[in-house]
Amino acid sequence: MTKTGILQRRISVAVSFRRADMERVPTDQSESIYLPLHPYGFRINIAHPRIAPLYERFRRWKGIPYGMPLSDDERFEFESYIIRKVNDK
Repeated sequence: MTKTGILQRRISVAVSFRRADMERVPTDQSESIYLPLHPYGFRINIAHPRIAPLYERFRRWKGIPYGMPLSDDERFEFESYIIRKVNDK
């Protein structure tokens, strides 16, 4: 794939990530997307059924292969995005 093709692919994934259906993210405690106190300071449960697809889109957008964890900075960026979207409601 050419550099232009890779860039176009990244842009299309980024756009689909931004347009994700955040209205479906629950904010009540019965279906909380938040983790209880986590030893590494993570705040968002990436295994939550409504967060997992957004997390996978973020990984594809960043070009992170399946099975490789996010760096701390990448995880913070993802969690900040989700928290901002939830708080904007």
